[in-house]
Amino acid sequence: MMRTTLNLPEDVYEAARALANLKRVSIGDALAEIARRGLNPPRRISAKKAFPCFVVLEGAKPITLDQTLDAEDEL
Repeated sequence: MMRTTLNLPEDVYEAARALANLKRVSIGDALAEIARRGLNPPRRISAKKAFPCFVVLEGAKPITLDQTLDAEDEL
């Protein structure tokens, strides 16, 4: 294990502190977990079905036909 000093933005510190409190670990361990998550982001494409499908985040706005056609025109 390596010991170091970091300057963190307040929102990152608060997120790490909240995770540390939730899991009852040190802030350093919480920051390590957050960093590891960033190194291995979750897969968002599923190939389990006949056609690949992507996972849509909860609360995401639907893509309209007009947006699709506009994007196609830009190609």
